[in-house]
Amino acid sequence: MRTLPVIVLSWLISFLPSFGQPRLSQFIISGGQICLLILLFQFDDPTWRTFWLSTMAALSLLGWTLALRRRRAITDCPVSPIASAAQGYVSLHGRGKPHDPPLRSQVFQRPCVWYRFETERRESNNRWEHVASGESELDFLIDDGSGECVVSCDGAEIETTHRETREHSNYRTTEWTLRIDDKIYLLGYLRTRNHMAELDTREDMKILLEEWKRDPDALLRRFDLDKNGEIDMQEWALVRRAARREVEKQHQEARELADTHLVGRPPDGRLYLITNRDPSRLVRRYLLWMIFHLIVFFGSLIGIAAVPHFT
Repeated sequence: MRTLPVIVLSWLISFLPSFGQPRLSQFIISGGQICLLILLFQFDDPTWRTFWLSTMAALSLLGWTLALRRRRAITDCPVSPIASAAQGYVSLHGRGKPHDPPLRSQVFQRPCVWYRFETERRESNNRWEHVASGESELDFLIDDGSGECVVSCDGAEIETTHRETREHSNYRTTEWTLRIDDKIYLLGYLRTRNHMAELDTREDMKILLEEWKRDPDALLRRFDLDKNGEIDMQEWALVRRAARREVEKQHQEARELADTHLVGRPPDGRLYLITNRDPSRLVRRYLLWMIFHLIVFFGSLIGIAAVPHFT
């Protein structure tokens, strides 16, 4: 039985690389609390019992803080229409739409806007070992009726209700997806790219002329009117007028485009959440986690105070 603490600690340490994944943190913390509870009854030494209870209390405080942070992020940021959302940290709610090109999930080939998969192999001891995993990196759109917004998956905490598993021989593959037309809720950093503000005729003419100069043969064929093998001053004036016409045409096309709304990871490290779950359910879930961690925290403190009476 004395080998059990070593096994439990090894199991807990194996999860440390995953602790940075917010979607797993609550389960890892709760698993750690269960492990510490097991360890508590393996030692009669009051010093060790106090240590395990103190560690359990610290884990509970950490879990409570993480749950509170997520709950407040949702409740403190009401949903805004995309068309009139303020720049900065926002909450949006709309239908998921594919960006170009259309996306299908890796394993089950479902039409979707995002997917993640994991393949595991059953070992001789009946444990599942990680073999491969992957996640889509393409942007997608959400549409709330007032407008569209481009959503980046980079750095996001993504939760979904769509989960499928397939087992074949000794292998198991699990896939999670956000599907087309899912109602998607997100918390992230919004910025709007204004096409009109980016138009600079002089700079764009300079760039276009530099591009033309890199192909002197094409430039001569087009503007060397007297066929003497060089562009003189009069012909260069024609080149500049042609460049201006080309740039003005490009600018006119840009003016016809609507502003582009982009959502990505907040630069200040705040929660970046994308999910097809109802936000009100998330709020209730985080509240239950907070209550659970508070119970464990105060239970641990009571246990620490009671340790001397059980020695």
